[in-house]
This record gives sequence, structure tokens and C-alpha cells, in this order.
Amino acid sequence: ADRVNMEKIFQGLETFHKGKKGKRKDISVKSLEGEGKVLGLYFSARWCSPCRAFTPKLAEWYTTLTSGLLKDKFEIVFISSDKEEKEFDTYFDTMPWLCLPYSHRDRKTKLAKRFKVSGIPSLVLIDANTGSTITKDGRSIVMSDANGEDFPWHEDQFLDIIPGDFINRNGDCISWDEFKEK
Repeated sequence: ADRVNMEKIFQGLETFHKGKKGKRKDISVKSLEGEGKVLGLYFSARWCSPCRAFTPKLAEWYTTLTSGLLKDKFEIVFISSDKEEKEFDTYFDTMPWLCLPYSHRDRKTKLAKRFKVSGIPSLVLIDANTGSTITKDGRSIVMSDANGEDFPWHEDQFLDIIPGDFINRNGDCISWDEFKEK
């Protein structure tokens, strides 16, 4: 997985916004960091019809997770690709999570490039302690893990579903540990 320091990801940015226009409050970037926490970066835009279809599903999922066991362990930040601030405001008012302030267009571009976002909607999940990428396909997790049972969704969880032993091309049985060493 990609690894980068959280401070480097949001270098120079001290706060995100939360809440509806006119009532938005600042949330410290630093408050999102920590052991066992996951941060989702949601790249989306109001003009994008697949985004408008996915956002309500994501909002329902987010609300389910953050009203339960993951209350202080999971957060999403909306990274807007809207062309005008008015569109951004209208769209963000439908979301229960944080946002990168619209005025930070340069930061939006850097984040999209950093995480190789080539289309929207896109949900990138990162470890909020290390800054390492958990997955660039967070949309699949939203659709497959309705209650957050697989949290924190680290890619190495696939080891739980593969067999303990493998057969190599010579027909010899080798363990996963032996396989990893080669």
C-alpha cells in the first residue's frame, strides 16, 4: 500500500468544514489522526449523475457506521470537483461528513493526483495514523460491508480467506509463510 505522512497529505491545511452553508464549523485536521482510525476521501461533484446516485448510499452507510461502534474511528472528507462554489454548497448541504473548503482548488488537484483519481465518484480510504492507502476502491467496501464488520478494511485481510497451503508447479505443498519468503 502507498504510504505517506498525514501531515504531508494535508500540508498547510488546518481545518475542514462540517455542516450546512451559513452554519459550517471548522474541524481540526489533527483531530482526524490516530491509531485505529480510517479517513475516507470522497471525490465527487453535483454535476456527475453517478455521484448523485452514490452519495445517498454513502451517506446512509456513513451514518450507520458513525452512529455505532465507529463513531470516533471513521470520517469522510468530501473533495469537490464542482465547477462553481454555488454547486458545491448545494451538494455539500446534502452530506453528513466533512469537506475540503471549496477555495482549496489547488489542494483538490494535488489530492486527486496523489491518489490517482481518474474518475468520480471515487472513495479512497486511508489509515489516519500512518497515511497509508487502504484502498482506492472504497465504493466496493460501501456496497459489500454494510455494517462495518470488516473495519478497518486493510488489504491484508484477504489472508483470512486464502488457504493455508499452496501447491507449487512441482506439486510440492508449501505454506503461506514459505511462499512469502520466496
